[in-house]
Amino acid sequence: MIREGAESHHPQNKLAGEGYDHPFLLDSRHDDEIVLKDEESGRKLTIETDEVAVVLYSGTQIKAEGEIRGVPARKYLGLCLETQGLPDAVHHPEFPSCVIEKDQLFTSSTIYKFGTF
Repeated sequence: MIREGAESHHPQNKLAGEGYDHPFLLDSRHDDEIVLKDEESGRKLTIETDEVAVVLYSGTQIKAEGEIRGVPARKYLGLCLETQGLPDAVHHPEFPSCVIEKDQLFTSSTIYKFGTF
């Protein structure tokens, strides 16, 4: 499903370099919302976070130069899921604030669960 979206001709995917570099809003329950499954190996990754969003980046800017952990580098070689506040929140007062004041404590939790299905 990620591949189909990354290879789509949607204008937002074109803008991101023929793939994803997009934030997705998360539910407040923080359970089983982000799940990646590899049908070939049967592996599964579940990510739980108390953040309001996750940014999916599909490796569109990876150049076919050199290697990454012994694998020839190429576009779409991997993906990145960044749990975080909403991008550009500082310019949108209706978004949850991303400002941390001096001496203010900030904590966030992201849990990665690896398994099979």
